[in-house]
Amino acid sequence: MNSQKAEEARSHYVVKSNALIQQSRFSLSLQAQRCLLYAISLIKPLDSPNTEYEFSIRDLCEACGIDLDTAGEYYRTLKKELKELRDRSIWITMNDGRETTFAWFQKVTLNRGSSTVSVKFDETASDYLFLLQSRYTQYRLSNVLCMKSKYSIRLWELLISYVKKQRIENGCEEEVYFTLEELKERLDATIYTKFSDFQRFALDKAVDEINLLSEDIHVKYELERKGRKVEQIYFVVTSPKYDQKRAARQEKQKRYSGEK
Repeated sequence: MNSQKAEEARSHYVVKSNALIQQSRFSLSLQAQRCLLYAISLIKPLDSPNTEYEFSIRDLCEACGIDLDTAGEYYRTLKKELKELRDRSIWITMNDGRETTFAWFQKVTLNRGSSTVSVKFDETASDYLFLLQSRYTQYRLSNVLCMKSKYSIRLWELLISYVKKQRIENGCEEEVYFTLEELKERLDATIYTKFSDFQRFALDKAVDEINLLSEDIHVKYELERKGRKVEQIYFVVTSPKYDQKRAARQEKQKRYSGEK
């Protein structure tokens, strides 16, 4: 399963405008996020926004470390996830305070005979994904593909988009903070009305998984309260030490190969 082609796919870069990461709200399952990021990683720097991308279910499964024996079942699940990506809106806040909504994909085609998928990004989504010259975040797909919580992927993207990588690599700490409600919206975790539930099922799970798997950042957080109520969350982001990076690489390989 851990083929050379899968390794090459994981080494592809995901490139998004910072606005798409920092100012958007959307609700997607873990598998839908994986599929979306895989599709985004196929975009080449000089591609036209009208480009259509085709990939095989097998290649996606191998890149994600999904057992090929269950690929047939995954095909059926993927059809649902792709429909979700086509139908569900993403909201983004513009610089002037207005909000606009659009879909991720303009068109999705599944070819059951060849087990391939063809996608074309929505015209508005393309503005945040294609031909970016400034204010964008770029990272290897391997950073997030084996994460098992949808909150982990979103929090990792948010933090990495605000951090100056050169500073943390030089030993500096970077602080990133959000109000509680803002963070819940960004992570698609507004279902947790009690902070204790949000902390247990979304926040701590995401921080733990980032620290387990990320070779780029290590994260701690502090809470700012007004009385007993949590109002803001401060993240302290640093560069992982060598041993942490090595352990993260080993853990990712275990997940990709299906080891427990």
